[in-house]
Amino acid sequence: MPGQLMQTNLESERDEQRRWKLRPRFSDLNIFDQLVANEFLTNDERKQRQGKALSDILRFSANQVPYYRKLFARLNLNQGAVPQPNELLYIPPLAKETIQKHGAELAAERLPPGGKHGIATTTSGTTGNSMRVMHSQRSNQMFNILAQRSRRWYRFDPAGTFAAIRDRPNLPLRPDGTSLPDGETLQLSEWPGISYYFETGKFLGFSNSNPMEQIADWIEYNRPDYLQTYASLLEHLALEFQKRPALRCVRTFNVIGEPLTAGRRARVERIFGAPIKLGYGLNEIGIIAACCPEAGRYHVHDEHCLVEIVDEDGKPCAPGEYGRVLITTLTNYAMPLIRYDTGDIAQALDGPCHCGRTLPNFGPILGRRSRITPVPTEIMALADTILVAMEQLAIELSGNIRMYQLYYFRDDNFELRIVVADTLPLEFSEHINEIWRNAVASRPNKLRIVTVKNVRPPASDKFFHFDSDLFSKPSA
Repeated sequence: MPGQLMQTNLESERDEQRRWKLRPRFSDLNIFDQLVANEFLTNDERKQRQGKALSDILRFSANQVPYYRKLFARLNLNQGAVPQPNELLYIPPLAKETIQKHGAELAAERLPPGGKHGIATTTSGTTGNSMRVMHSQRSNQMFNILAQRSRRWYRFDPAGTFAAIRDRPNLPLRPDGTSLPDGETLQLSEWPGISYYFETGKFLGFSNSNPMEQIADWIEYNRPDYLQTYASLLEHLALEFQKRPALRCVRTFNVIGEPLTAGRRARVERIFGAPIKLGYGLNEIGIIAACCPEAGRYHVHDEHCLVEIVDEDGKPCAPGEYGRVLITTLTNYAMPLIRYDTGDIAQALDGPCHCGRTLPNFGPILGRRSRITPVPTEIMALADTILVAMEQLAIELSGNIRMYQLYYFRDDNFELRIVVADTLPLEFSEHINEIWRNAVASRPNKLRIVTVKNVRPPASDKFFHFDSDLFSKPSA
């Protein structure tokens, strides 16, 4: 688990990679060996390699992408219409609205020799309008290639059973081509995606629209080795398992889709006794980074993209500071995104990771800036106080809790919504109210604790522990 400060090295990672058996048709494929070697490059080697990759995408964009051809000419950089890697900071961040407005101009007129168009992706639109991004075939391929890397880091056994509890659009279709209905298990002889390259064990799929109790029963019955699901659903499962026999079959949980705070992560790992594999990715980019299993930093897949953490002026943040996450694609020549503003906030870090890998890295991801900006700082401080208190509840107080959400209203008051299996102990309300009184001091803000039947969103929506009618319409 993160925090153990163990180290790895080139030879141990090569040994681990040998456990993954390539399918015969890929026996000569060396990309996975290259990934291992790239994890331990010297600083000079990495700087040279990434400089070339960045220079290539900038030159291509200047020549083949109408939007950048106009932008670079207008910027009048030192080298004319083709910016150099050291001039990246002079290129303004690319906003989502710009992609929506100029999508056709951001598409390349032609691909490099041998390049092919891949499958386009569409963003969820959770915090704004959805947008469509074209991909090259290579950009699409990097998803499964990089997914295998992070599973190697967490020492997945490719012969094990991998299960996923996700919304239907993100589960494979049944053999007859239809979506998986509630209550039914999808069984495949191999893991989706990665099994294109490697021989793997079986896969089990289950929809996250099933009732939470049924999902817990399903895990107990099928006992998978690895389980992939959303951060919020995993926490809800952990709360459900507080009153069930200890679940010790899952070796590693693969969390996707939503941020996971340190407190909620600690609760899940304590209840299940298994580590959590975290990653960072976006539909419009692909897999961007994987959380280090030894030290907890996010290592950037710099073969695929470049990550910057910048302040509001677009300048690099100092180590320890939180700032905007900008991404530059290095493999997507179909629609290059240069300094794409993800809308996320993360912590800038400096220096090597204790694990021994030399890949670029950054710290915790706070989440979307658009969800934080509308709320005053003092209100966020109050919300954080209650949310941390919920994360740290003793089992005597949390035993009957199955889900919770803190809601902030425009009148500056709060509501803590709790889904319970039975009843809330009186001590719970006393505990939370005392924490609230100490936090609110003489301010007029009020907190109301209510029990509700459900706070789960529809299966296709993300769950937020802190919500507000400043963000969206009040939920029922």
